[in-house]
Amino acid sequence: MAGRKPLGPALVEHLEGSESAKERLELILATNAGQISVVEAAQRLGISEAMFYKLRNRVLQVALEDLEPKPIGRPPQVESEA
Repeated sequence: MAGRKPLGPALVEHLEGSESAKERLELILATNAGQISVVEAAQRLGISEAMFYKLRNRVLQVALEDLEPKPIGRPPQVESEA
């Protein structure tokens, strides 16, 4: 493959947020990429597999909602009667 090597979960390092949040996101991305198992990710976070699945689904749902199309441009100005 030409170009830069994909960073995968390592992209999280460049984001703003706490180290614990970054670790959670890196583990979620690593499970999605097939780099580690859900069992291993849950163990590293100290949570159950069921809780990991809930966390992963919540993160993916928020990401999906943020990617929904939005109106282009500024919202129209509403003139007040005052």
